Amino acid sequence: MPTLYKALSLFLEADKINNLKKIGIHNIIEFVEKDPELLCCQSKISYKDIVKIRNVLLAQYSALPQNGSDLYETCISSLAIFSTGCERLDSLLDGGIFNGEVTEFVGPPASGKSQLCFSLAATVASESQRNVLYLDTSGTFSAGRLLEIVSNHISNKEHIDTALKKVYCCPVHDIFQLLQLLENISFNISQQTGSFHSELQLIILDAVTPVLAPHIGGKQMDGLGLMVRLSQQLMFLASEHLLAIVVCNNTVQGEKGIIKPALGRYWQHVASVSLKLDLPEERSGLTKMEGYREASILKSCRRATGQSTSIRLSSKGVEGVHHKS
Repeated sequence: MPTLYKALSLFLEADKINNLKKIGIHNIIEFVEKDPELLCCQSKISYKDIVKIRNVLLAQYSALPQNGSDLYETCISSLAIFSTGCERLDSLLDGGIFNGEVTEFVGPPASGKSQLCFSLAATVASESQRNVLYLDTSGTFSAGRLLEIVSNHISNKEHIDTALKKVYCCPVHDIFQLLQLLENISFNISQQTGSFHSELQLIILDAVTPVLAPHIGGKQMDGLGLMVRLSQQLMFLASEHLLAIVVCNNTVQGEKGIIKPALGRYWQHVASVSLKLDLPEERSGLTKMEGYREASILKSCRRATGQSTSIRLSSKGVEGVHHKS
């Protein structure tokens, strides 16, 4: 906060500033926090001048008050929730994937993370008609699979082509390419470079582990710094540009055999929502071969952790499973 000086107010003269400094008042916060009557007695400045100076400083440096209704309208006007393509999963996620935050899909290999990403991308492109950027770090992107999902929701060939053109896939080979790419995306959105960036609503990173794993552990010293930088860029894109960011992450075995998300505690703060995908347990009566998976909340700012639902990977993307009673 600025220190007191003459240009702040016509009533703040040099002798008054010196008097204030003698009683330990050096900056604006110290001045406005002090009781005006007490300040008048201690500084020998007239009460009238103190009130005038105080009003000027408050007008220049105070935040403007806003009522709750205006704040709510502002929030709602910028809020977007994207369907995953599965009603039961959307319900578990309190509506779907929210913009302005990072959502994490966590699970072991073959748990359906990429399939869920395809379903999400297809739904955003076909139903919301917004652009999707798919960052593929492990070579799992399949245009054929995306076409299959879109075709099961849209019958018109022209509309199918339009939806597919809204999904852009970019292969990513290392963390440095990824960081540069994210930086370029932020710049292009700010500059409104081309129609793609102006209509971009969803970025999918599938997955984060392959690009960070080579720099973590052993004698590698730069891994933590790269992880922090990546997390900052992802959260900045989400909050500053109101994008929905989805990141796929693997699981690892921790202490006492407990399965947990990879990348450790330094990555835990990145996602606002973490959704875990698991292969079904044998006693559930569902089988991996038939595409069944169990989805559960690991972390959420809106839902209690531990809530879960059964889903099935099919030609339509992701479908809800209704258990027989």
